[in-house]
Amino acid sequence: MVVTTYPVQRAVFKSLTLILCLAAGGCTGNATAALPSTLPQQHLKPKILRVGVAESAPPLIFKQGDQIVGIEADMARELAGELGRELEFVSIWWPNLTFELRKRHIDIIMAGMSLTPERAREVAFAQPYLHIGQMAMIRSVDRSRMATADTIRMRGKSVGVEENTTGEIYARTHLLLTEVRTYPTLDAATGALLQGKIDAVIHDSPSIQWLVHQHHDGALVAVPGLLTDEHLAWAVRRDNTALLEAVNGVLARWKATGHLDEIIHRWLTDE
Repeated sequence: MVVTTYPVQRAVFKSLTLILCLAAGGCTGNATAALPSTLPQQHLKPKILRVGVAESAPPLIFKQGDQIVGIEADMARELAGELGRELEFVSIWWPNLTFELRKRHIDIIMAGMSLTPERAREVAFAQPYLHIGQMAMIRSVDRSRMATADTIRMRGKSVGVEENTTGEIYARTHLLLTEVRTYPTLDAATGALLQGKIDAVIHDSPSIQWLVHQHHDGALVAVPGLLTDEHLAWAVRRDNTALLEAVNGVLARWKATGHLDEIIHRWLTDE
């Protein structure tokens, strides 16, 4: 809008100035030279990169105090710098992320989103940046009776998942004998697990590993092995090909230089 209207505004401004000068009997000096002094500065302000996040997926993206932190938070800050934009985090309830993107309220989703065919019909995914899978987490006191994924599939068990995630998709597709309970956030599901209301939680492997390590009392353990094969990627609107190409260019450079792994390993170990 500014680019297209700026020349017209300047032309009208100069014409009005000339008319006023003639009506006053002439002007001294170059009256028009300094007139549009603030307009170029406004025009050159960096464009904002509005990053849609869900603050409930540690260590990928979460809130720590008043700050948005995690792997994708670090990536978002560096991505904005590479693109010459100012960064704005927009916190959104996880199930609404793709809706808000399509409504143009955000420019990109960086929220621990797995690339799936269903989502790819609604958004355009950048190149994946991390290979993950779904993983189960149980209370350590239940390790002897629920040591494998097969035991979680048994009749009479209850599993908690965050709603509208690939964890829920997996549970409802594969755990046909298990009661599946949905929760608004991973934290809520973890709380239910600690309180004995459910037998296990299924979520992205980085988040499960993070939560297990955060509970230094050893109250939680991860069930060995990945239940699915997934890739995390960022999403933009399907018609925003310019941003998609720019983001993929940055990712390609980060992968080639090893910088992508460097950011990931700030928060995740090889384990």
